[in-house]
Amino acid sequence: MYILLSLAFIFILTASCFNALTFKRYHTVLWPFFLNVLLLFTFLVLNGGIGDVPFFGSDYTALTVFFLLTGFNSHWYTLVESAALSDFSFLLINSLLSFIIPSLGYGMGYLYASKIKQNKTASCSN
Repeated sequence: MYILLSLAFIFILTASCFNALTFKRYHTVLWPFFLNVLLLFTFLVLNGGIGDVPFFGSDYTALTVFFLLTGFNSHWYTLVESAALSDFSFLLINSLLSFIIPSLGYGMGYLYASKIKQNKTASCSN
């Protein structure tokens, strides 16, 4: 499980770094975060707040959105599973990770790309 977590982390970092190196905009790496925020808001509305979702009950739509969000963020499950969190906190941490990790990769790629531009400009001015 930790190997898969490491592979997902490396893949997301390199993919978002590649977006910066190919001079794509920052919002191209944030689409999972925006989808997470939309689904998290839907979870809040359907669940009626930030409480836990009852597994047995009449409201299966909130449970469906919970499982949808958990499945969408399943690559972070191993990282967050051991913490004793409420359902909302679990989903919120997964959503924040979908913002932090791609932003970190994009920032590294942006810094590297700006360094390349600076070196090309410096060699032309000589």
